[in-house]
Amino acid sequence: MQKLGSKMRPLLYLCLSLVPCLLLLEEAHATRHGGISLRSQHMALLHWKATLVSPPLQMGSWQETTSPCNWTGIMCTAIRHGRRMPWMVTNISLPDAGIRGQLGELNFSALPFLTSIDLQNNSLHGALPASICSLSALFDT
Repeated sequence: MQKLGSKMRPLLYLCLSLVPCLLLLEEAHATRHGGISLRSQHMALLHWKATLVSPPLQMGSWQETTSPCNWTGIMCTAIRHGRRMPWMVTNISLPDAGIRGQLGELNFSALPFLTSIDLQNNSLHGALPASICSLSALFDT
């Protein structure tokens, strides 16, 4: 059994060294496809949260270290993109959350697969950004 373990060790090291390479490839793939990745969506949503006046408790799960698919008020769906099916943010639902700030601070270009936004009964002000018009999935439903 000891011999088998020592023979498997180089394979384990090889596999562990490939993980960062795979992550870089995923980002490179996203760049070739307009830069849209779950990571870019993650960053856009966190940026918006940072611009809000006292982000509400419902946004407490919105952390750098967790996937937006696990955040309160965010829903993700696997979207067919060629042969791949990456997870994308498709729904934002935070009605009555006590959000105070500008919706215009949210980079809608980073969320092209959004099909639904429910932010009713919050204190949002300012103009809607022109990039919201590019969300064809939002207006098709």
